[in-house]
Amino acid sequence: MSYLIEEHWQQPKWYLTPVLKPLSCVFARIAQQRHQNFLQHPVMKWPVPIVVVGNIHVGGVGKTPMVIALTQALQEQGLKVGLVSRGYGRKSSEACWVNQDSHAADVGDEPLLLVKKTQAPMVVASKRVEAVALLLSQAQVDVIVADDGLQHYALSRDLELVVFPSEDVGRVLDVLPNGPLREALPRLQSVNAVIVSRTQDWQDAKALQQQLGLSANVALFQAKVTEGELYAWNTQEAWQGKRLLAVCGIGRPEQFEQSLQKVGVKVDALKRLPDHGLLDWNTLPEGIDGIVTTEKDAIKWQGELPLPVWVLPINATIMPNLATWVMDQLALSPTQII
Repeated sequence: MSYLIEEHWQQPKWYLTPVLKPLSCVFARIAQQRHQNFLQHPVMKWPVPIVVVGNIHVGGVGKTPMVIALTQALQEQGLKVGLVSRGYGRKSSEACWVNQDSHAADVGDEPLLLVKKTQAPMVVASKRVEAVALLLSQAQVDVIVADDGLQHYALSRDLELVVFPSEDVGRVLDVLPNGPLREALPRLQSVNAVIVSRTQDWQDAKALQQQLGLSANVALFQAKVTEGELYAWNTQEAWQGKRLLAVCGIGRPEQFEQSLQKVGVKVDALKRLPDHGLLDWNTLPEGIDGIVTTEKDAIKWQGELPLPVWVLPINATIMPNLATWVMDQLALSPTQII
Protein backbone atom coordinates (compact mmCIF):
# COMPACT_ATOMS: atom_id res chain seq x y z
CA MET A 1 0.00 0.00 0.00
CA SER A 2 2.81 2.41 0.86
CA TYR A 3 4.42 1.81 -2.53
CA LEU A 4 1.12 2.58 -4.26
CA ILE A 5 0.76 5.85 -2.33
CA GLU A 6 4.34 6.91 -3.12
CA GLU A 7 3.67 6.15 -6.79
CA HIS A 8 0.54 8.30 -6.50
CA TRP A 9 2.70 11.22 -5.34
CA GLN A 10 4.62 11.12 -8.60
CA GLN A 11 1.76 10.18 -10.92
CA PRO A 12 -1.60 10.95 -9.26
CA LYS A 13 -4.22 8.22 -9.57
CA TRP A 14 -7.78 9.43 -9.95
CA TYR A 15 -9.20 6.74 -7.67
CA LEU A 16 -6.88 7.58 -4.75
CA THR A 17 -7.29 11.36 -4.68
CA PRO A 18 -10.93 11.36 -3.36
CA VAL A 19 -9.87 9.04 -0.54
CA LEU A 20 -6.59 10.71 0.44
CA LYS A 21 -7.42 14.39 -0.10
CA PRO A 22 -9.71 14.78 2.94
CA LEU A 23 -7.06 13.17 5.13
CA SER A 24 -4.47 15.59 3.75
CA CYS A 25 -6.68 18.55 4.67
CA VAL A 26 -6.80 17.34 8.26
CA PHE A 27 -3.05 16.68 8.31
CA ALA A 28 -2.32 20.17 6.92
CA ARG A 29 -4.46 21.85 9.59
CA ILE A 30 -2.72 19.92 12.36
CA ALA A 31 0.74 20.79 10.99
CA GLN A 32 -0.20 24.47 10.67
CA GLN A 33 -1.59 24.54 14.21
CA ARG A 34 1.61 23.00 15.61
CA HIS A 35 3.66 25.72 13.91
CA GLN A 36 1.33 28.45 15.18
CA ASN A 37 1.62 27.12 18.72
CA PHE A 38 5.40 27.29 18.43
CA LEU A 39 5.26 30.92 17.27
CA GLN A 40 2.85 31.90 20.04
CA HIS A 41 4.67 30.03 22.81
CA PRO A 42 8.42 30.37 22.28
CA VAL A 43 10.55 27.67 23.85
CA MET A 44 13.75 28.04 25.86
CA LYS A 45 16.67 29.69 24.08
CA TRP A 46 20.16 28.24 24.27
CA PRO A 47 23.46 30.06 24.93
CA VAL A 48 24.67 29.33 21.38
CA PRO A 49 22.72 29.80 18.14
CA ILE A 50 20.98 26.79 16.59
CA VAL A 51 20.62 26.32 12.85
CA VAL A 52 18.01 23.77 11.80
CA VAL A 53 18.58 22.20 8.38
CA GLY A 54 15.37 20.40 7.53
CA ASN A 55 12.78 19.73 4.88
CA ILE A 56 9.05 19.77 4.35
CA HIS A 57 9.26 16.60 2.25
CA VAL A 58 9.15 13.03 3.53
CA GLY A 59 12.87 12.27 3.07
CA GLY A 60 14.87 12.00 -0.11
CA VAL A 61 15.80 15.66 -0.63
CA GLY A 62 19.60 15.35 -0.41
CA LYS A 63 19.84 16.99 3.00
CA THR A 64 22.85 15.14 4.39
CA PRO A 65 25.35 16.53 1.82
CA MET A 66 24.04 20.02 2.66
CA VAL A 67 24.65 19.54 6.38
CA ILE A 68 28.15 18.25 5.65
CA ALA A 69 28.93 21.15 3.29
CA LEU A 70 27.66 23.79 5.72
CA THR A 71 29.46 22.26 8.70
CA GLN A 72 32.77 22.00 6.86
CA ALA A 73 32.47 25.55 5.52
CA LEU A 74 31.84 26.93 9.02
CA GLN A 75 34.77 24.91 10.35
CA GLU A 76 36.99 26.40 7.65
CA GLN A 77 36.15 29.78 9.17
CA GLY A 78 37.52 28.55 12.47
CA LEU A 79 34.14 28.05 14.12
CA LYS A 80 33.50 25.14 16.47
CA VAL A 81 30.39 23.44 15.17
CA GLY A 82 28.30 20.98 17.16
CA LEU A 83 25.78 18.63 15.57
CA VAL A 84 22.54 17.13 16.87
CA SER A 85 20.06 14.75 15.30
CA ARG A 86 17.32 12.31 16.14
CA GLY A 87 19.37 9.41 14.81
CA TYR A 88 16.61 7.83 12.75
CA GLY A 89 16.52 4.03 12.73
CA ARG A 90 18.74 3.39 15.76
CA LYS A 91 17.87 0.95 18.54
CA SER A 92 17.66 3.43 21.43
CA SER A 93 15.86 6.72 21.97
CA GLU A 94 18.22 7.96 24.69
CA ALA A 95 20.75 10.74 24.18
CA CYS A 96 24.20 9.44 23.26
CA TRP A 97 27.41 10.66 21.67
CA VAL A 98 28.39 9.77 18.13
CA ASN A 99 32.06 9.03 17.51
CA GLN A 100 34.22 7.48 14.83
CA ASP A 101 33.88 4.01 16.34
CA SER A 102 30.10 4.12 16.83
CA HIS A 103 27.84 1.60 15.13
CA ALA A 104 25.06 2.78 12.86
CA ALA A 105 22.59 0.56 14.71
CA ASP A 106 23.30 2.55 17.89
CA VAL A 107 23.47 6.11 16.53
CA GLY A 108 21.91 6.03 13.05
CA ASP A 109 23.56 5.88 9.64
CA GLU A 110 23.38 9.58 8.77
CA PRO A 111 24.81 10.84 12.11
CA LEU A 112 27.70 8.38 11.81
CA LEU A 113 28.39 9.60 8.29
CA LEU A 114 28.26 13.24 9.46
CA VAL A 115 30.83 12.62 12.18
CA LYS A 116 33.18 10.70 9.90
CA LYS A 117 33.01 13.50 7.33
CA THR A 118 33.27 16.50 9.66
CA GLN A 119 34.81 15.22 12.93
CA ALA A 120 32.38 17.58 14.70
CA PRO A 121 31.10 16.68 18.18
CA MET A 122 27.63 15.18 17.81
CA VAL A 123 24.82 13.89 20.02
CA VAL A 124 21.68 12.02 18.95
CA ALA A 125 18.44 11.81 20.90
CA SER A 126 14.77 11.35 20.10
CA LYS A 127 14.18 14.60 21.98
CA ARG A 128 16.60 17.02 20.37
CA VAL A 129 16.44 19.27 23.43
CA GLU A 130 18.18 16.47 25.33
CA ALA A 131 20.77 16.19 22.55
CA VAL A 132 21.57 19.91 22.78
CA ALA A 133 21.77 19.80 26.58
CA LEU A 134 24.23 16.88 26.55
CA LEU A 135 26.30 18.44 23.77
CA LEU A 136 26.66 21.77 25.58
CA SER A 137 27.43 20.07 28.90
CA GLN A 138 30.64 18.55 27.54
CA ALA A 139 31.63 20.38 24.36
CA GLN A 140 32.52 23.98 23.69
CA VAL A 141 30.89 25.08 20.43
CA ASP A 142 30.13 28.37 18.69
CA VAL A 143 27.07 27.16 16.81
CA ILE A 144 24.91 24.04 16.64
CA VAL A 145 23.60 22.59 13.38
CA ALA A 146 20.53 20.40 13.83
CA ASP A 147 20.25 17.76 11.14
CA ASP A 148 16.51 17.63 10.43
CA GLY A 149 14.07 18.69 13.15
CA LEU A 150 12.22 21.45 11.27
CA GLN A 151 8.96 20.11 12.72
CA HIS A 152 10.48 19.36 16.16
CA TYR A 153 9.17 22.54 17.76
CA ALA A 154 10.34 21.71 21.28
CA LEU A 155 13.77 22.83 20.06
CA SER A 156 14.29 26.56 19.64
CA ARG A 157 16.07 27.70 16.52
CA ASP A 158 17.77 30.88 15.38
CA LEU A 159 17.68 29.97 11.70
CA GLU A 160 15.53 27.58 9.69
CA LEU A 161 17.02 26.30 6.42
CA VAL A 162 14.84 24.11 4.22
CA VAL A 163 16.30 21.80 1.57
CA PHE A 164 13.94 21.55 -1.42
CA PRO A 165 14.63 19.19 -4.36
CA SER A 166 14.93 20.95 -7.71
CA GLU A 167 12.81 18.31 -9.44
CA ASP A 168 9.81 19.39 -7.35
CA VAL A 169 10.12 23.11 -8.08
CA GLY A 170 6.96 24.26 -9.85
CA ARG A 171 5.02 21.07 -9.10
CA VAL A 172 1.67 21.07 -7.34
CA LEU A 173 2.40 19.17 -4.13
CA ASP A 174 0.04 18.12 -1.38
CA VAL A 175 0.71 17.10 2.21
CA LEU A 176 0.48 13.55 3.54
CA PRO A 177 -1.06 11.19 2.60
CA ASN A 178 -2.18 12.66 -0.74
CA GLY A 179 1.28 14.11 -1.35
CA PRO A 180 4.89 13.87 -0.12
CA LEU A 181 4.91 16.95 2.15
CA ARG A 182 5.07 17.10 5.94
CA GLU A 183 3.90 20.72 5.81
CA ALA A 184 2.18 22.67 3.06
CA LEU A 185 4.22 24.78 0.63
CA PRO A 186 3.27 28.11 2.32
CA ARG A 187 5.48 26.99 5.24
CA LEU A 188 8.42 28.08 3.08
CA GLN A 189 7.35 31.68 3.61
CA SER A 190 8.21 31.49 7.31
CA VAL A 191 11.70 29.97 7.05
CA ASN A 192 14.91 31.97 6.76
CA ALA A 193 16.31 30.29 3.67
CA VAL A 194 15.53 27.66 1.06
CA ILE A 195 18.29 25.56 -0.51
CA VAL A 196 17.23 24.15 -3.86
CA SER A 197 19.15 20.89 -4.05
CA ARG A 198 20.40 18.82 -6.97
CA THR A 199 20.34 21.62 -9.53
CA GLN A 200 21.95 20.49 -12.78
CA ASP A 201 22.83 24.05 -13.81
CA TRP A 202 22.66 27.31 -11.91
CA GLN A 203 19.18 28.70 -12.47
CA ASP A 204 17.83 32.23 -12.42
CA ALA A 205 17.25 33.05 -8.76
CA LYS A 206 14.23 35.32 -9.39
CA ALA A 207 12.54 32.64 -11.46
CA LEU A 208 13.10 30.07 -8.72
CA GLN A 209 11.71 32.41 -6.07
CA GLN A 210 8.58 32.96 -8.13
CA GLN A 211 8.10 29.25 -8.77
CA LEU A 212 8.42 28.51 -5.06
CA GLY A 213 6.29 31.49 -4.11
CA LEU A 214 8.98 32.92 -1.86
CA SER A 215 8.96 36.46 -0.53
CA ALA A 216 12.02 38.68 -0.64
CA ASN A 217 12.57 37.95 3.07
CA VAL A 218 13.46 34.32 2.35
CA ALA A 219 17.03 33.84 1.16
CA LEU A 220 17.51 31.47 -1.77
CA PHE A 221 20.47 29.16 -2.37
CA GLN A 222 21.20 26.53 -4.97
CA ALA A 223 23.17 23.34 -4.40
CA LYS A 224 24.86 21.48 -7.19
CA VAL A 225 25.63 17.88 -6.32
CA THR A 226 28.69 16.28 -7.87
CA GLU A 227 29.98 12.75 -7.73
CA GLY A 228 33.38 12.10 -6.21
CA GLU A 229 35.76 9.33 -7.17
CA LEU A 230 34.68 5.77 -6.46
CA TYR A 231 36.82 4.41 -3.62
CA ALA A 232 37.39 0.99 -2.08
CA TRP A 233 35.65 0.28 1.22
CA ASN A 234 37.06 -3.10 2.26
CA THR A 235 39.37 -4.17 -0.54
CA GLN A 236 42.57 -3.32 -2.39
CA GLU A 237 41.12 -4.47 -5.70
CA ALA A 238 40.00 -2.21 -8.53
CA TRP A 239 36.32 -2.20 -9.45
CA GLN A 240 36.94 -2.13 -13.21
CA GLY A 241 36.10 -5.37 -14.96
CA LYS A 242 34.01 -6.68 -12.06
CA ARG A 243 30.39 -7.80 -12.20
CA LEU A 244 28.86 -5.27 -9.84
CA LEU A 245 25.65 -5.07 -7.88
CA ALA A 246 24.47 -1.53 -7.10
CA VAL A 247 22.86 -1.27 -3.67
CA CYS A 248 21.17 1.80 -2.24
CA GLY A 249 18.83 2.50 0.66
CA ILE A 250 18.11 6.20 0.16
CA GLY A 251 14.95 8.23 -0.28
CA ARG A 252 15.28 8.57 -4.05
CA PRO A 253 17.30 5.64 -5.39
CA GLU A 254 17.03 6.88 -8.97
CA GLN A 255 19.47 9.63 -8.00
CA PHE A 256 22.13 7.03 -7.18
CA GLU A 257 21.51 5.22 -10.45
CA GLN A 258 21.97 8.46 -12.37
CA SER A 259 25.17 9.23 -10.46
CA LEU A 260 26.65 5.86 -11.40
CA GLN A 261 25.87 6.53 -15.05
CA LYS A 262 27.55 9.94 -14.85
CA VAL A 263 30.83 8.48 -13.58
CA GLY A 264 30.73 5.58 -16.02
CA VAL A 265 30.19 2.74 -13.58
CA LYS A 266 28.26 -0.06 -15.25
CA VAL A 267 26.43 -2.48 -12.98
CA ASP A 268 24.99 -5.92 -13.72
CA ALA A 269 22.12 -5.61 -11.26
CA LEU A 270 20.47 -3.11 -8.94
CA LYS A 271 19.03 -3.69 -5.48
CA ARG A 272 16.85 -0.97 -4.01
CA LEU A 273 16.35 -0.94 -0.26
CA PRO A 274 13.91 1.12 1.81
CA ASP A 275 15.37 4.42 3.03
CA HIS A 276 17.80 3.54 5.88
CA GLY A 277 17.18 -0.14 5.08
CA LEU A 278 19.65 -2.94 5.79
CA LEU A 279 21.02 -5.31 3.18
CA ASP A 280 20.33 -9.02 3.59
CA TRP A 281 23.55 -10.55 2.34
CA ASN A 282 21.76 -13.86 1.74
CA THR A 283 19.62 -12.34 -1.01
CA LEU A 284 22.43 -11.31 -3.36
CA PRO A 285 22.20 -12.54 -6.96
CA GLU A 286 24.65 -15.20 -8.10
CA GLY A 287 27.71 -14.33 -10.15
CA ILE A 288 28.31 -10.92 -8.55
CA ASP A 289 31.97 -10.00 -7.93
CA GLY A 290 31.39 -6.93 -5.79
CA ILE A 291 29.05 -4.17 -4.64
CA VAL A 292 28.97 -0.47 -5.37
CA THR A 293 26.95 1.60 -2.93
CA THR A 294 26.41 4.97 -1.24
CA GLU A 295 28.37 6.25 1.73
CA LYS A 296 25.18 6.23 3.77
CA ASP A 297 24.72 2.51 3.10
CA ALA A 298 28.36 1.48 3.50
CA ILE A 299 28.56 3.16 6.89
CA LYS A 300 26.23 0.44 8.21
CA TRP A 301 28.38 -2.44 6.96
CA GLN A 302 30.97 -3.09 9.62
CA GLY A 303 33.12 -6.13 10.23
CA GLU A 304 34.07 -8.76 7.69
CA LEU A 305 32.03 -8.52 4.49
CA PRO A 306 31.47 -11.39 2.05
CA LEU A 307 32.18 -9.30 -1.06
CA PRO A 308 34.40 -6.36 -2.04
CA VAL A 309 32.60 -3.02 -1.70
CA TRP A 310 33.25 0.26 -3.48
CA VAL A 311 31.62 3.54 -2.48
CA LEU A 312 30.55 6.54 -4.55
CA PRO A 313 30.78 9.78 -2.49
CA ILE A 314 28.48 12.73 -3.18
CA ASN A 315 29.60 16.33 -2.61
CA ALA A 316 27.53 19.51 -2.56
CA THR A 317 28.48 23.01 -3.69
CA ILE A 318 26.11 25.67 -2.36
CA MET A 319 25.85 29.07 -4.01
CA PRO A 320 25.96 31.82 -3.01
CA ASN A 321 28.14 31.14 0.03
CA LEU A 322 25.78 29.69 2.63
CA ALA A 323 28.29 29.69 5.49
CA THR A 324 28.99 33.41 5.02
CA TRP A 325 25.27 34.16 5.03
CA VAL A 326 24.71 32.08 8.19
CA MET A 327 27.56 33.87 9.96
CA ASP A 328 26.18 37.26 8.95
CA GLN A 329 22.69 36.37 10.18
CA LEU A 330 24.01 35.13 13.51
CA ALA A 331 26.70 37.79 13.88
CA LEU A 332 29.42 35.14 14.12
CA SER A 333 32.96 36.22 13.37
CA PRO A 334 35.63 34.03 11.74
CA THR A 335 38.10 32.63 14.23
CA GLN A 336 41.79 32.21 13.48
CA ILE A 337 42.60 28.53 13.19
CA ILE A 338 45.69 27.62 15.20
